[in-house]
Amino acid sequence: MSEFTGVKPAEFDAMTSKHAEAARRLEELARALHGELRRAGLDTSPAARLRQLAGRVTTQAEDLRQRQALVHELQRQKVVFGMFTQRTAATTKSA
Repeated sequence: MSEFTGVKPAEFDAMTSKHAEAARRLEELARALHGELRRAGLDTSPAARLRQLAGRVTTQAEDLRQRQALVHELQRQKVVFGMFTQRTAATTKSA
């Protein structure tokens, strides 16, 4: 049995979308937390740390979107990357 290693566009699109949504949600939560802490007169540094995390996730989401665009462009050009991790019976006979 062989396993394909490469990009599965539908799964990659879903991952990219979920990552972008997580980044957006983290930023919202950081803003909300900052407001709550500030109104309560408490230290807002936990919100600042969450905002930093949101920034890193946003950067990663942007990187994924760039990679996603590349995958779609390669698909449009009908370029396929990937490989089988083990030789199949058909390739073994022809080798």
